[in-house]
Amino acid sequence: QSVAAMGLFLSFYLMMDAFSSFSISQVHYPSKGWGWMFVNGIMSVLLAILFLIGWPQTSFWLVGLFIAISLFFDGLALVIIGWTAKDI
Repeated sequence: QSVAAMGLFLSFYLMMDAFSSFSISQVHYPSKGWGWMFVNGIMSVLLAILFLIGWPQTSFWLVGLFIAISLFFDGLALVIIGWTAKDI
């Protein structure tokens, strides 16, 4: 039961991560690199939806996998924005 609850918490986290990524991309819209944060938000929404589709059964192994994917795309977007901001 606790793993299933952590799974719901993870999907809530991914939705909040998507909301913050969309907000950051909207703030940085005219500058370079804003699209990467938008792609990060889309990936977070897709991961949250995929997790909710198979929620009780897939909670055991998807939690770690989806956290790793989410952190990878978060870091990639931030590194690319940092590189483009360095040119400014």
